[in-house]
Amino acid sequence: MQRGSEGLPNAKRFARAVVAFGLAILVAGGALRVEAKESGDKEKDGKRDKAVAVDRDEDASSSTDKGDGQKDSTDEKSKASKPVVSEGEVTIDGAKLTYTATAGKLPLTNDAGEEKAHVFYVAYAKKGGDASRPITFCFNGGPGSSSVWLHLGMLGPKRVKLDSDAGRIQPPAQIIENSYSLLDKTDLVFIDPVSTGYSRPAKGEAKSQFHGFDEDVRSVAQFIHDYATQNGRWGSPKFL
Repeated sequence: MQRGSEGLPNAKRFARAVVAFGLAILVAGGALRVEAKESGDKEKDGKRDKAVAVDRDEDASSSTDKGDGQKDSTDEKSKASKPVVSEGEVTIDGAKLTYTATAGKLPLTNDAGEEKAHVFYVAYAKKGGDASRPITFCFNGGPGSSSVWLHLGMLGPKRVKLDSDAGRIQPPAQIIENSYSLLDKTDLVFIDPVSTGYSRPAKGEAKSQFHGFDEDVRSVAQFIHDYATQNGRWGSPKFL
């Protein structure tokens, strides 16, 4: 939630936001659009008469350049948005737990399927767990704060090493196992609200539609709805 000069929201406003969150998760729509266009690869047939080569190049350009351009653009977009998955392990309460870590971007779209923003996330799932395992969505407020504080300071399977007095960290910082992580009880998804971390509005979209108390509720609720749909997690108990 955004905190401005007015301070924390009052109880009535906060309660309204909680209700809005629940309703938004259940009814928010937002189908992801995946564009895929195929075009044949152009082949070069070797050295030809210069005039003939120019003519044939022009003909090929008029019929295939548009398709190839769209394919290149789609390929680059697909590559950029493809999640990155790795594996790790952590010991919690004396028991070793293996997990998968997924970093990716999920687009937020309007009813017409047009992208309004993309939201960056890091998700941890216990290996061997099923789609009914509890899942917890973790986030700080936007704009202004990404989920890194909850991620590396409190809930994730790894954390920044701090001295007992929690004083200023001197570089280089160290990342160690977090024996206090919740991963043994629930899968974790760390969300960067729009305009924090790596999350941004789409080109040409006003930032103001994502900045604010109610705006945070709508965009994060849509992310949770779309993430659960895309990853088959509607059977999981969900926590914030």
